Amino acid sequence: MAIVPLQWPDKRPGDRAYWQLDWTDQLGLEDPADTIATVSWVVPAGITRVTAGKIAKDATSKIALIWLEGGTAGQTYAFVCTITTANGITLERGVNLFVRAA
Repeated sequence: MAIVPLQWPDKRPGDRAYWQLDWTDQLGLEDPADTIATVSWVVPAGITRVTAGKIAKDATSKIALIWLEGGTAGQTYAFVCTITTANGITLERGVNLFVRAA
């Protein structure tokens, strides 16, 4: 069975903001104290990941953030987030983002 990607709330082309993936439930399965050690994102062409250190994890180290801007109205963009935990577990999740007209 294929895994259905998550869906973020829509954005407008002019929005410059962050979106997030909460890994709390998955990290708590093996070890509730486990945290995110590294985060990487696959960002599709046509939308911009904002640089200058705006991609991070929250203070609890269980939420991966990505700052985005741009995109074309009417397009859906598919992102992939991969984390590695402090315990060495690697997890991957897909999420879609629809850009709606302003």
